[in-house]
Amino acid sequence: MEEFFGFPAEIRPLLDSKVLREALDYWEALPATNGLPGRSAIDPMKIPRLLPTVFLVDIEENGDFRYRLAGTMIEDRYRVGAIKGLTPRDLMGDAAENVLRPYRRVRDEGVMFYREATLDWFHEAQRYVRYKVLLMPLGGTDGRVKMIFGVHDFIAG
Repeated sequence: MEEFFGFPAEIRPLLDSKVLREALDYWEALPATNGLPGRSAIDPMKIPRLLPTVFLVDIEENGDFRYRLAGTMIEDRYRVGAIKGLTPRDLMGDAAENVLRPYRRVRDEGVMFYREATLDWFHEAQRYVRYKVLLMPLGGTDGRVKMIFGVHDFIAG
């Protein structure tokens, strides 16, 4: 499993996925307030090809995370059904730390996160499901990260 944290100039050279590059291009083009684009800047009509692979994670006042939405391809590949309104612990139990660790760092440092791995950390039966994921921070008017804009690219094979 390869993992990287950084800013766009550091993450972009690592991306060999057309889907993730398109998502990063879109994120970088969004208007920013206090250095980060906000959730209200996202226009789903401008990224229709990405929608099945997009997920949004709310950062609650107490710092916890809750899924606002996930594209159909994510729910299908993870084999979990609808995740809207669930927390990572609700969804993944003890395996949630695998996503909570990067979520915390994106929240706390305002950096991006990129990973390439298989889903065996989530469930052994999914060890052949390879994916790449990019997490991008979305901010509020106070400059703090309020939401995470994530995009998966599932690799055939």
